[in-house]
Amino acid sequence: DESMKDMSMVKSGLKIMKEDGGVGGLLAGLGPTTIGYLTEGAVKFGIYEVSKPLVRSTLLWLSSVWSIPFTKSKVVGFVISGGIAGAAASVMLCP
Repeated sequence: DESMKDMSMVKSGLKIMKEDGGVGGLLAGLGPTTIGYLTEGAVKFGIYEVSKPLVRSTLLWLSSVWSIPFTKSKVVGFVISGGIAGAAASVMLCP
């Protein structure tokens, strides 16, 4: 825009914000975004906590069937549980 050619980035940004609805227009999406991410965090935490014992018992069973040394590590269980929870929460947030 030629009217903003000599303005700084902050001034031109404030001018655009004022023309497009002001602070109210800027904050219009804050509520839905906040609710979406709170829900995503709750789902992620819930699935992570539920999947930890399931993954741990599955890894212990695998270590008894096959002699794979990394299956006894708690960290592997945490990483797998975190991946499951993150994937499920991402699909829930943006199907």
